[in-house]
Parts: sequence; structure tokens; C-alpha cells
Amino acid sequence: RLIGDLPLRPGPEWLLEPILIKGTATMLYGEGGVGKSTMTAAIALSVACGRSIMDGWAVKEKTPVLVIDWESDAEDWNDLFQLLRAGMGYEPPAVHYMEGKGSLPGMMNNIAREITRTGAGLIIVDSVGLATPASREGSDANDSALRLFAALRTLGVTSLLIDHVSKSQISSDSSASGPYGSVYKTNSARSVYELRAGEQTDDGARTVVMHHRKANRTKRQEPLAIR
Repeated sequence: RLIGDLPLRPGPEWLLEPILIKGTATMLYGEGGVGKSTMTAAIALSVACGRSIMDGWAVKEKTPVLVIDWESDAEDWNDLFQLLRAGMGYEPPAVHYMEGKGSLPGMMNNIAREITRTGAGLIIVDSVGLATPASREGSDANDSALRLFAALRTLGVTSLLIDHVSKSQISSDSSASGPYGSVYKTNSARSVYELRAGEQTDDGARTVVMHHRKANRTKRQEPLAIR
């Protein structure tokens, strides 16, 4: 294929603007209990139902979603979707569930078959740490991260990756933390968001803030506060 004289693209092709660029990997990370699963469910519900759950988000293509889960179970995810649907009045979403066993690269054939069966255009990986293959002898954590992202690239669908941050990385400087482990996680993802806890009021309401830490082919979004 010849390149260098093709028409200039007007911009990225979105699945969910401005969060998910179609066919690429987006990472959402934060400390435990901050609300990553709830935010992920809101993103998945928007895409699966074709209706944005947040002001400022725009669903560009409605598609089934496949959750690949190493940390929880199908009932926990179902509860999240039911609560969000009750609050928004959404129809039942086309969300499929798959239990993570071993590493994502080791599950490639099964995942590819499930994507074909369900027609999923978005996969949720929860979480990156457990989906990443063990380091090969003589290699380091960078090798494991690169193998994970190579497998995602082979699958060829949009992906949202959930990751953690170590306690030592949490600081008052909002630019100081990053996903736990290899720098190639951030380097390989096309867009990276950090979710941070904000204020909690006496009535139990809590504010969380999405910080856009990395962007390819788009400008970084302003921080988004969600109550």
C-alpha cells in the first residue's frame, strides 16, 4: 500500500466522542474505589444503547459491547447496568460478558470468536494487570505490556482498558501519577484518562473528576467533574 499522497483525514473516527476513537485502545486508570467500574459501565451503556449518558459525549456508532472480566463477576456488572438504566430510563443494553482466564493474549482465539458471535465493536478489559501476560524469562514488564497491546491490535476493535495506580503514585500534584507498572501502557494507548476522587457531601453524593492525561490526534479534553 502506498502512502504519503493520500487525502488528509479531517479528524479521528469516533465511536464515542470525545472518549473512544474507533479501532484504538483507551485507558482509564485510578486508585481503588474511585468509581472506575461505574464510569466504564456508563461508557459501555452509552455505546450499547446508542444514547449518551453524559452531556458532552456523542455516540457516533451504536454497537454491542463485550466485557472481559478478570476481577469481578457477571452479577456485579449486571447490577451496575441496572442501576444506571433505572436512573436514565434506558432500554436493555447489548452487553455480553466473558470471564477472563489467564492472559488476554492467551485467550485470543476465544475472544476473537466471541467478537464475531456477538458483533461487539467495543471490548472492556477489566483489568489490565490481570490481563497482561507474565514476563518471559530475561524480559521485563515492558515486554508484557507490549504483548498485551499487540494482541489488542490484532483483534482490531475499539477497547477500553481499566487499570490501577499504586498508592505511592497518588500525590497532590495531579500530573504525578500514572497507570501502575510499565510506561508502555501509556505509550501504547491512544488516549489515557485518570479518574480522581473529589468532594463527598453529607448526603452521600460524591464528585469524581476525569483528567485527560494523553491524547493522540486530538487535543486533550478539559477535566470533567461528575457528581
